[in-house]
Amino acid sequence: MIDNALLLMSAGAVGYRLISLGLDRASRFKERTLEEVFDFVYPLSNQDAETLFSPQEEEQVAQFWQTKELYREEQRRRLGRAQDYIVRRRHNALIIEQWANTEWSDMRKHRLQDEAGPDLIKAILDLQQAAAAFRVASSMVLAKISFWNLLRLIDQWRLLPPPNVAGLAKTGRVDLLTGYQAVRDSALALASFYGEERYDLLESLI
Repeated sequence: MIDNALLLMSAGAVGYRLISLGLDRASRFKERTLEEVFDFVYPLSNQDAETLFSPQEEEQVAQFWQTKELYREEQRRRLGRAQDYIVRRRHNALIIEQWANTEWSDMRKHRLQDEAGPDLIKAILDLQQAAAAFRVASSMVLAKISFWNLLRLIDQWRLLPPPNVAGLAKTGRVDLLTGYQAVRDSALALASFYGEERYDLLESLI
């Protein structure tokens, strides 16, 4: 019975993620100007990412909440914060990638590569690569979080161990913290071609 429920829940999670990725792919080629980036990105602060995804901090949390039940509840709260952290940055990476795609599409459409020069072209391509890499990695981590949440719903006897939130910071070769920083740095490098005022505004938002 439990095995069947797990199978159905897992299939549902995979299906949801595939639909989400499909809709995301359909929207990633939407035209986006820098002014629209200002309007649509989520304003972010550093928050407590280094602490949230720190193995040392997670160990201290386990020691502080001495009973397994209290630690499980604290990990559930930390997992929710991690999910919010990743969702917001994944959204920003999509908006920023759409902007880079628009810049590149317009440049090729109007044959402006020679006029733009190698530095601007490199800034656009670097941003496309950084944003795409982060979006793929963050989508994988969000799928893992969704699966954990489904398991938690059917784990009535609390037999499963609490989730390892610190372990979410890395997936494959991508570190989400440095990955988003690469998106941010690349976006600011491209924004620098638009003047100091726009650069400063983007820097304050992402």
